[in-house]
Amino acid sequence: MKIRIALIMLSGILLSGCNEQVPTAEQVKQAFITAGYGKDTVSQIKVEKCKSASEKEAICDITLDKRTVGRRFILDEKGEWLVSS
Repeated sequence: MKIRIALIMLSGILLSGCNEQVPTAEQVKQAFITAGYGKDTVSQIKVEKCKSASEKEAICDITLDKRTVGRRFILDEKGEWLVSS
């Protein structure tokens, strides 16, 4: 019985991250274009990695001009990723 309870608890922990989404590199670049950044600047952005911050938020590490910074992105009601201000 204890093993069954442990398995149920473990499966809940493992499945809890399944609803979390992160943007693709193209979606990150499109979010910057939507925010008003020029296409020349956006073409130089390298998306290092993205991790989920919550169900509809992600933090992506991006590199531009040899500097890597973390930026927050929000998934809107249309399913599009936007750069958080």
